[in-house]
Amino acid sequence: MRAIHFVRVAVAAVTMHVSFVSAQAPVHPPTFGSRPIIRSRAEVVPDTWAELLSMPSVVPCGGCSARDGCVSPGAVVGPMDPDALGPMDPDALGPMDPDALGPMTPGEMGPDVPYDPSPDLLAGSFGSAYGPPAPVPNMIGDFFENGSRFTGMTGPDATVMVAGGDRRFKIVEGNSPIPTDRVFFNFNHFQNALQAADGNDPLRSLDRYTFGVEKTLFDKRLSVEFRLPFAGGLNSSQHADGSSSFMATELGNLALAVKAIVRQRRNYRMAVGLAITFPTGDDALYYSEDGLNDGGLEGVFKNESVHLQPFLGVYWEPNDRLFALFFAQLDFDASGNEVTLYDIRPATALPPITDTYSDQNLGFVDFSLGYWVYKNPQACWITGIAPVFELHYTTTLQDTDTVSLGPDMPTIANPGNRMNLLNLTAGLHCQIGPHSTLTVAAVAPLKDEADRQFDSELVVEFNRRF
Repeated sequence: MRAIHFVRVAVAAVTMHVSFVSAQAPVHPPTFGSRPIIRSRAEVVPDTWAELLSMPSVVPCGGCSARDGCVSPGAVVGPMDPDALGPMDPDALGPMDPDALGPMTPGEMGPDVPYDPSPDLLAGSFGSAYGPPAPVPNMIGDFFENGSRFTGMTGPDATVMVAGGDRRFKIVEGNSPIPTDRVFFNFNHFQNALQAADGNDPLRSLDRYTFGVEKTLFDKRLSVEFRLPFAGGLNSSQHADGSSSFMATELGNLALAVKAIVRQRRNYRMAVGLAITFPTGDDALYYSEDGLNDGGLEGVFKNESVHLQPFLGVYWEPNDRLFALFFAQLDFDASGNEVTLYDIRPATALPPITDTYSDQNLGFVDFSLGYWVYKNPQACWITGIAPVFELHYTTTLQDTDTVSLGPDMPTIANPGNRMNLLNLTAGLHCQIGPHSTLTVAAVAPLKDEADRQFDSELVVEFNRRF
């Protein structure tokens, strides 16, 4: 009787194993040539021992993996004859001795471990990382700020040309609170964002190209990120008389960011970090229309500021469709920039002055809300689509710094002084396969005058996780 009971237990175990394997296997076409194969997962679970042995088996083809959503047929092994093994003798295994294994000592299987309801690893579409069990899109962003202007004696106010006119960094640009192994490329087009030295033509637009990589450490709870931007914007050397091109492609300021998860639950994560912007872009030179005083040189703005930017980020996912991201960040100028101004008047020229110009410290608050309208991890190409809406607020934390030779003389300052920027972003995240995301978005400023840094923005972001 024990042998019969053992056989029944074995049959039940085999049945459960086949049912489990079939639930994990990809669905294959109904036929392969003239040979029948399993058509649905419901057919995998047999009702009797004879059905189990007579079922055809599917062997994976090996050409791909279930993760890629394979639908190609595998090799089919024909059914097994239930009588091929012959009758089973219930006494073949012999009697079972209950004491054969000996007594079990308490604690022999190891100490009792209390259940820990910690969240699963975020895997699959976005690679392994600590996070909710669903794709986590990045916040798209909106940022452009260069309120500092150079006012010459003969020309109009001109945008300070360091790094093509785009020299500051914001952590939310194509980023998430969750550390991720990835390489990425971001493109931002800012319409009518720059003022050249001539002042006669309309405002110029700026194109930002950012290349970056992020690498996780310490069991994916911390990451280090590098960003190298290029700007298709203002030439770092501006001649008000138009003797050289006003536009050029310039190297931007390199950014380094470190972030770490400090609190995590099943449906949200909180991270803190620090970003540092290094002055790798060229210095700015401003020449007047008059060929006096060393070719009409009126001002030199040396790119020397190191910016420290602490931030906090939160990701929240109440269900497998809805998600939200929140960032708060500060931006401090830790060193300032050396500025030298020249008086170009031939008769009454004043001696040049050299002083330190510090960028205004900034505060940022950013919120993003999105919803997965389509999710299919087994699809070959598009595995997810999520529209996103974002609000971005930027404010200056103190009055502008000013360096000047005097009234109606060369001056460096922010003419608008205090700023309160509010921008709306609308975009679409498109998940491509298990590792890539393409994002397209548009940004519209919601305020005017000094609180409006550009007319509109186009954003394209591509992320590849590894």
